[in-house]
Parts: sequence; structure tokens; C-alpha cells
Amino acid sequence: LKSIGIAGFYATVSITITFFNRAVFYSYKFNFPNIVSALQMMFSLSFLILFGKIFHQIQLPALSWENFNRQSLHSFFFLTNVPTGLAALRYLNIPMFSTLRRI
Repeated sequence: LKSIGIAGFYATVSITITFFNRAVFYSYKFNFPNIVSALQMMFSLSFLILFGKIFHQIQLPALSWENFNRQSLHSFFFLTNVPTGLAALRYLNIPMFSTLRRI
């Protein structure tokens, strides 16, 4: 039951953030996807750290060169995928964006 709740929460957040980003780019004519991406990443990291300290449910690994080397390639692809996706969201409608993102 907990897994279903987590999956539902993830789906809700994913859909909500897509609509939020589209509203920022389309309705408010904000044409800086890298700023939106950076702010969302800082908010997410702050939330994870705060949530981990308050509820002790999340344990982040210690910062070390070994962890950095192990995660650097994954981080590189993530940090190129997110701004690229946000830039694409400026030009596509939400159903097309969601379809292309799932391919």
C-alpha cells in the first residue's frame, strides 16, 4: 500500500510540475528555462535535506570524491536532460511533450 501511495504521489508531482512549467513559459512569457531548472533543483535539494533532518526518512550519502566519481556521468546526463526538456516545453503543447518525453 505504501508503494502505491508513493507512485501516486510521484505521478501527481510530475504532472503538476509539467503544468506549472508550461504556465510559466506560456502564460507569463518567461523564456529562461535554465533559471527555472536551477530553482527547481535547489528547492528539491533543500526539501530533501530538510525532510531528512526533520523526519529521519531520507539519508543522503556523505560528500566524497568516490561518490562524486561514481555519480558524475549520471549527473551529467540528468543536468543536460532537464534543461533540454524545459526548453522543449516552451515550444510544444503538454500532450506532445509528454509523449515525446516517454519515448
